[in-house]
Amino acid sequence: MADGSVGGNRVWEALMGFVKTLVKGAVVAKLVQVAQRELSKPENQQKIKQAFQKVQQRRAH
Repeated sequence: MADGSVGGNRVWEALMGFVKTLVKGAVVAKLVQVAQRELSKPENQQKIKQAFQKVQQRRAH
């Protein structure tokens, strides 16, 4: 792709930027998927509820 010309370099840089954006999007999508799976587990829901209650208790005092 990159033939050493300025135009070729611009195309290559634009393509690489697009690829990086796609990869970042895929990573974020995977993180969201893992987070949703973990948050759906009852034991994790209980831990979140307990942590939330602790925060509320600290604010009350």
